[in-house]
Amino acid sequence: MLNDLAKRIINRVLRFIRDKGFLLPTRQFVKLSANNNKLKLLIVAPGQMTIPPSGWGAVENIVVETQSVLEAAGFEVWLLNSKNIEEWKQATQLEYNVILNHSDQDCLRIKKLFPSIPLVTISHYGFGAFEDSWNRDFKNILKNMSVSEKIICLSEEIRQTFANHIDSSKLLVSPNGSSFSPIIGRDPKGPLVCVGKVEKRKFQYELWQIFKNSSRKIEFIGPISDERVLRELKTNKKIKDIFIGVKNKEFLANNLHLYSGLILPSLGEADALVLYEAQLAGLPIFVTKKGLGSQNSDLKWIHIIPQVPEVAQIENYLNLNETSAHDIALYSKKNYSWSARSSVLIDELLRLANTN
Repeated sequence: MLNDLAKRIINRVLRFIRDKGFLLPTRQFVKLSANNNKLKLLIVAPGQMTIPPSGWGAVENIVVETQSVLEAAGFEVWLLNSKNIEEWKQATQLEYNVILNHSDQDCLRIKKLFPSIPLVTISHYGFGAFEDSWNRDFKNILKNMSVSEKIICLSEEIRQTFANHIDSSKLLVSPNGSSFSPIIGRDPKGPLVCVGKVEKRKFQYELWQIFKNSSRKIEFIGPISDERVLRELKTNKKIKDIFIGVKNKEFLANNLHLYSGLILPSLGEADALVLYEAQLAGLPIFVTKKGLGSQNSDLKWIHIIPQVPEVAQIENYLNLNETSAHDIALYSKKNYSWSARSSVLIDELLRLANTN
């Protein structure tokens, strides 16, 4: 048995790993649904974080939030969330009508182990729409994804880019949504907030430099992996009040209304959940074109900013305040629910499941 000191040390190490945004491999094969349904659906997740996640996690939160929508459509939902072959072997002992895959790197493995089951794969790759930013592995990953019966693209821009490389008839657009239920409000004089893993792709370090001497404060929420920020934290303790680290969904739900707006100067996003969540709280959003995902830039509270934004321009938008927090949240609740946003995905899953 571990003594109390050993347990405390282990817990501190685990918290450090989590707060720095490192991934802890998990081993899950479980039935998520409480009830039995005729149609059985297997969700394959990346196997990097436990579902539901204890703190951070985008794909992991999507799995949690979409379970009820899948069950309402008539599916009994199972989860395979592991890199270990033992859980995969366990999963093959059951029969499914369709597989929904959130781990685009595992397509060949899925088809090898479940050759007769229709496969629908969702790509969450942040640079999916921007071929010039793909890493050296993604073109091969995309090629392997084509073994899927259908590939879900989270935006039309992603679909158009993928169509240059694989059969366009396999591609469907079905964006993200959100079941987030925050306090609604906005503080026009409050700080801006940037929510997301602090990394070079999201440009937070540069944004901090831009706002350093501004009267408008800015805060960054999320695990920190950008070495430049980590170095600053070692020498300048005051910026711990700016880069405040990992916060869970409950914190965001209770605190987003204290900010004036959300900013995301990203170099690439598939369809960032935080853009939905900020609007559900009633915040305007400031986002680069490459960070926009499937958002509607015609909405008055969605502002497209350059990669290096001008503080004066953002201040002007904030001071105009054309749409109230209540109206932004009302629109978002009506239009951003999973049932409203994922109808294309659900219809395709049902079609494939009923033909298998």
